[in-house]
Amino acid sequence: MNIKIVFLMLIIFCTLSVSAQVVNIESQRMSTDTSGWAGHIKGSFSLERNVNRIVIFNIGTHLQYKTPNKKNLFLLLTKFSFLKTQNEEFGNTGFVHARYNYKINDWLRWEVFFQTQYNRITQIRHRELVGTGPRFKLSQYDDLRVYVGTLYMFEYEQLLDEAIIEKNHRVSAYLSVSMFPRDNFSIVSTTYFQPKLNNWSDYRIATENSMEISITKRVSTETSFSLLYDTKVPVDVPKMTYSLETGFKFGF
Repeated sequence: MNIKIVFLMLIIFCTLSVSAQVVNIESQRMSTDTSGWAGHIKGSFSLERNVNRIVIFNIGTHLQYKTPNKKNLFLLLTKFSFLKTQNEEFGNTGFVHARYNYKINDWLRWEVFFQTQYNRITQIRHRELVGTGPRFKLSQYDDLRVYVGTLYMFEYEQLLDEAIIEKNHRVSAYLSVSMFPRDNFSIVSTTYFQPKLNNWSDYRIATENSMEISITKRVSTETSFSLLYDTKVPVDVPKMTYSLETGFKFGF
């Protein structure tokens, strides 16, 4: 299919989005063989059908730094959304995620991360996550990269009802597949499984599939589909939510 036609379809495509509770870091990693700084700024518009029908404007930033020896990778992500509901009520969501990656050898990395977020739509006043664990590289091909991670994660969560506070120990396991069939085209698919260590019937499964097409050297368009299933959610919040979102990125 002609790339111009694909581009027009992505612009026209009507978007359904949900502010997911599981942040897909794999789709945000920037593949680069050089050291130094890299990053981008991204904005998007979407129409959500969750608890209410909501119009959403998103803005996000991505900044990463790889040391000259290519063993240390520092990653910082932010995303903030401003929402307007069909009842003229306003809400907002946001998160900040910081991650450190240490390359032990060609197939093994060690990760440490911290995340803070809030989400009025899913009734999260604030949630803090901290975790660490190994990340395994299963594929050595430049155009096909497969990773598996198994991390320990501590979760502190307070809902809008201030009397409800959760402190949980979870596994955060993921499988990530990245494909680069062309220089200007990439597909990333990631699935997370996050059960509580002391109660495996309380778990989250999240999957995200994203496609990115470069328009110029610094500007690209990205479309992603996400689905989240959570066995334990607040009252009036559905266990399964999904998202289809289209936006633009400016790299630097």
